[in-house]
Amino acid sequence: MMRIDKILNNNAIVSLDARGAEIVAMGRGLGFQRKVGDSVDDGAVEKIFRLESGEVAARFQEVVAAIPIESFIMTERIIDFAKREFKMRLSDGIFVSLPDHIHTALERYRSGMVLKNPILLDIRRCFRDEYLVGEKAVEIVAEETGVRFAPDEAGFIAMHFVNAGLGGESRDSESLIQDIDGITSIVRDWVGGADEDSMSWYRFVTHVRFFVERLSLSADYPSGNFELYEIVKARYPTSFAGAARVAEYVLGRYAHEVSEEEMVYLTMHIERLAARK
Repeated sequence: MMRIDKILNNNAIVSLDARGAEIVAMGRGLGFQRKVGDSVDDGAVEKIFRLESGEVAARFQEVVAAIPIESFIMTERIIDFAKREFKMRLSDGIFVSLPDHIHTALERYRSGMVLKNPILLDIRRCFRDEYLVGEKAVEIVAEETGVRFAPDEAGFIAMHFVNAGLGGESRDSESLIQDIDGITSIVRDWVGGADEDSMSWYRFVTHVRFFVERLSLSADYPSGNFELYEIVKARYPTSFAGAARVAEYVLGRYAHEVSEEEMVYLTMHIERLAARK
């Protein structure tokens, strides 16, 4: 029997293992109409996650509480494939970033928004194994949900595995950190501070990391949705002005004009951070 230490949602609880370390147990209805201190039958547990990093474990619990169990079941299948077929050694952060990405991508596809991946060919060429994992992920998502992602999404998923590879970065880490810090500092100052433990901030920093990676390959998103750009610019003028500050930084750092598509993404991230304030 497993004792409940925390209830994340109807399908997920936090308990302690034999060593006293926190684990997240998932199963349909596992937390439904239960309270802290109750015991649950081990047979009702479908998945158990043990994360070594306390910071990652806290973020993982926040993600578990916010998105459906199906995203985690798919994530575990994908990660198991990567480890089994390619012997990948992955940091625990993949258990936070990947289910969040899959959930968000499913929402995008169901609303008719399909993003182009400007560095898809580079990913296929430079990160072959990770891209094959991305292709497998597309198959798994289709099997589980009936939603068929485009090959572009396989590339986005592949980059999560590139970033989670222990000891491997796609560019110089010092330069990467400098640029991420430069952009996030601008936004932090613009919104008057930020809760850096929040999921909104975590998603924003993850987006900035991917953005900086693309900049290093001179592969920003194309400017193809002018109507959406104008709508976002008019609806969120203050956040758009913050995104324009980031664009000025990027222009000075890379001599690169930020695309309209990227301006939309940056504006929406800044708007969410400002809303939390």
